[in-house]
Amino acid sequence: MELWQRAHGAACVFACVCVEGEYVAREFARLYLHTATNCVVEGPDIPQIPLQLGCSGFVVVDGDGNIVTTKTKSLLDYGEVAFRDVDAKLAVLLGGDALPVGSAVELTGLSNDAFNGRRGIVTETPPEVRQAGRVAVVVDGQAIALKRENLVVDAPTRSASPDGDLKKIGHAGMDAEHAAIGQALAELRETRSRDALQVARDEFREHATHEEELMVAARFGGSPDDDLSAVNSHRRDHERIVALADAVLNRGEGIIRKKDIDAFANAIARHTENFDALYVDAANALDAPCGARGCASAAA
Repeated sequence: MELWQRAHGAACVFACVCVEGEYVAREFARLYLHTATNCVVEGPDIPQIPLQLGCSGFVVVDGDGNIVTTKTKSLLDYGEVAFRDVDAKLAVLLGGDALPVGSAVELTGLSNDAFNGRRGIVTETPPEVRQAGRVAVVVDGQAIALKRENLVVDAPTRSASPDGDLKKIGHAGMDAEHAAIGQALAELRETRSRDALQVARDEFREHATHEEELMVAARFGGSPDDDLSAVNSHRRDHERIVALADAVLNRGEGIIRKKDIDAFANAIARHTENFDALYVDAANALDAPCGARGCASAAA
């Protein structure tokens, strides 16, 4: 958000609306938001407009106050492609929507769902097609004319390590559990068996429970009773990842398809890299000796 705001300047406004209190908003200002708008609303003052957790996409509003979309692509589901989705929508709104010939694109938001998610290459667009506000794209060997808003510049998402290793976040307990998950994923890649998927799924589910308990104990991420809190967003992503494994297990296949293994492993890797590192300071402070945390005196 901060990088986008710096890049576009006064042409658009990126706003982060904090619903977890002034302290969290000030921490975001200190750590992340120096140019983008940073504000806080609390309790009954939360506006009755579409709000979206940043990791699940952005709400986009045009210059006249009209809602363009209530949800851009989710970082949790699409990785780097989610950023390109925001870029595409901004390009349309700001007028800089030209795509160079040869650009790899992903189709999105089409009424014919069979085309959504398919990939193509931008080709030379005839003048009459361009005047109609469309771009020529070659999909499966055939050139078709599509609206710019239905094209997202394609970018590969980051893949998990082939041997299953997960990024260390700097908390001994969680890193040990990440290592166990990594070993289970490596076994899954090796055998592609249903039993190995079940083990990896259960390792992750147990870890997720421990992680959620740790976040609450460290008072990180707001109240578990607040649906918009970071701890609940974290929990929902855990549930999403477990559901990926459950969907495959429920099909009853003896040999697990590579693409299903990749989807499960990559989701865990993205979650670890993008979100687990956020709570590590609070968790380590919880584990630190009393003196390091500045504990209250016994008389307090």
